[in-house]
Amino acid sequence: MKSILLPEQQTSLDSVAMQDYAMPALLLMENAARSAAEKILQLAETHSHAHQLRSVLILCGSGNNGGDGFAIARHLHHYAHVRIAWIGDKEKMSPETLTNMKISERLGIPMAHIVNELDVKTLNTDADIIIDALIGVGGNENLRGIVTFLLDKVSGMWDSFGNMPSRQHQALHIAIDIPTGLNGATGLAHPSAFQADYTITMLAPKPGMYINQGTALCGTIDAVSIGAPTSLPATIARYHCHEPSDIADFFPPRRKNTSKFDYGRVMIIGGSTAMSGAVCLSAHAAFAAGAGLVELYTPSVHAQLIPEVIAHTLMTTEEGTIHPDEQHTLLEAMNKADAIIMGPGLGKNTETLAMIRSLILAILHHKPLILDADALCALHHTDILSSMTILTPHLGEYARLTGQKREDIADTFVTQAQQTAHAMQCTLLLKNTPTIITDGKNTILNINGNPGMATAGSGDVLAGIIGSVAAQKIAPLYAASLGAYIHAMAGDSAATIKGQISLTASDIIKALPSVLTFQ
Repeated sequence: MKSILLPEQQTSLDSVAMQDYAMPALLLMENAARSAAEKILQLAETHSHAHQLRSVLILCGSGNNGGDGFAIARHLHHYAHVRIAWIGDKEKMSPETLTNMKISERLGIPMAHIVNELDVKTLNTDADIIIDALIGVGGNENLRGIVTFLLDKVSGMWDSFGNMPSRQHQALHIAIDIPTGLNGATGLAHPSAFQADYTITMLAPKPGMYINQGTALCGTIDAVSIGAPTSLPATIARYHCHEPSDIADFFPPRRKNTSKFDYGRVMIIGGSTAMSGAVCLSAHAAFAAGAGLVELYTPSVHAQLIPEVIAHTLMTTEEGTIHPDEQHTLLEAMNKADAIIMGPGLGKNTETLAMIRSLILAILHHKPLILDADALCALHHTDILSSMTILTPHLGEYARLTGQKREDIADTFVTQAQQTAHAMQCTLLLKNTPTIITDGKNTILNINGNPGMATAGSGDVLAGIIGSVAAQKIAPLYAASLGAYIHAMAGDSAATIKGQISLTASDIIKALPSVLTFQ
């Protein structure tokens, strides 16, 4: 798994590198600058305007991020005409930043001290590459003063005469560590925040790069070394994201001497006469994700249900939902299952939901339980569930569950999800961009997937995958996060064939073998 560091955690690891590994601050700055410069040269080679690469403009602050910028200037001036525009106060610079500034001065790299609005207006921002090293991870969305004018200028809002035309020359915009104006923890951003094509961050990405405005502002993200042990981020990170090797790590090769019962019995409860397709998709996905056995308990069997699924037809209410008299039958079957999915296509009949709630309370401490779609309506936000329970709401369902308005959650959905998971003592998978999976202590971001996956039935497929992974004896937090990752990777694979516009939930299921064929 890839570590994601909060801004304060990156600062803490800088201190660890200096204290525990006797690495001077100047060396860390030099290592960061060299790594960033190497990456910038690589990006310049692949950029569409590489043949025109002649000039680089570096925006520096007076903090350590600015120190990185001054040092980067030294590494790049052999390859292009480098200019520096800097803000702040020399007297407040750290010794490391001041040292790198003086070196750049001695090398004859042109520098402009930006003090006022006139300096900004007259600054020549024509360059093939513009590098943002103004503030770094210590900053947030609360910008003020000269930095906002400077950012507006480099975004193309002003020309050298103070006019505000559209940008004619498309420079390559690169942020060092994090775009100025973006909060590295929350992803909230100032309207004038630096718009990067690439972000070169130190040690590990930050959560805010993937949340709220972060995705749009960071462009492509690359984490580079500062010379400290690469294992350090994992020692303190509370945020992570999956990478392809995790699938093989969590799914060991299957033994020759084995049976279907070794790979889990998934039970799915849901469907109605009006919505029989949802549980059909969940069942197909559960099989495609590796479950040994899938049993479906539903009032109406969809015509396209594959024969491998064992279907049990249940009595219905007048509305065509599962009749509460089936409670004993369902409870008996639940005791035999390795993982249980409730909710796809279930409907909102009050009698059915009351029965579902009774089943949840009866089984929640004994079996992995995935509560999706309409089954979430059987819960109250004050419920204490169990560590074996996984909730999979989208933002609207989460708002209903917690008694809030959707718009009140939008900017703080990560911390809200963490608080809810902690209070309800469960794993919460909140479908959003990105999807958040948390047990209240550890949080995993699913940063894969594409807009084409916002299609009917996609959530039902996700529930089936999670149920399959949970039935294979993988802990709930990782069953949910791996399920989301596998689902997203399959969606991305399907989109390369079908495109995003025509993508369907069934296409995601068909693409699962391309993700899971690793043995």
